[in-house]
Amino acid sequence: MSEISLKICKGGDLGVNSYVLISKDSAIVIDPGDFKKIAEVLQGKRLEYIIITHEHFDHIFALNELRDHFGAKVIAQRTASQNITTSSKNLSRFSDMIYDVMKVAKRQNIVEFNAQKADIEFDESYELLWQDHTLLLTHTPGHTEGSCCIRVGRWLFCGDSLFEATQTSFLVQSSDDWETLHLKFLLYYLVRFRIKDEKDFLLCHFRAAYRIYL
Repeated sequence: MSEISLKICKGGDLGVNSYVLISKDSAIVIDPGDFKKIAEVLQGKRLEYIIITHEHFDHIFALNELRDHFGAKVIAQRTASQNITTSSKNLSRFSDMIYDVMKVAKRQNIVEFNAQKADIEFDESYELLWQDHTLLLTHTPGHTEGSCCIRVGRWLFCGDSLFEATQTSFLVQSSDDWETLHLKFLLYYLVRFRIKDEKDFLLCHFRAAYRIYL
């Protein structure tokens, strides 16, 4: 089985982590944020798929450019796929308000935008066979109705289901501190994905990864 190398492209005021999976000469991008940084990593590689964990604008900044430039197929949960098509649903129309709520200084100009629906849509789960590997995409509503997580090998890409700035799940109580929130989320995903061995949880903002040992 061919190995997968993982590259992290950080970008934007909101600290979005875009992930590039590379196997042989083929690549997958998860949550495309910064086109230039991702394109640099992709030099000489064939981008086959773009996967979005949910529809929010900061996770699809580079979606249109990457799709047009590389001709990659986009994969998303059906609701997320529908919501990227309008600026009110992908929230680019309300970026100023979101920056205020998150108390983040706005240094980049965000223009209201939309994107075409995904080429591949799914409802509850989807298995993507890529190179010698299987990626399992699972619908995990909470942060948004169209959120999903992606499991491949030892990695679980959580999107914003694990996110410092917001409480995103029915598991959350108002009295929970950050460490308690993480414990609850991790336990939930251990059960949800039947994880029984060491696993890295890849987050989409700021701090990129948490590792657990079982």
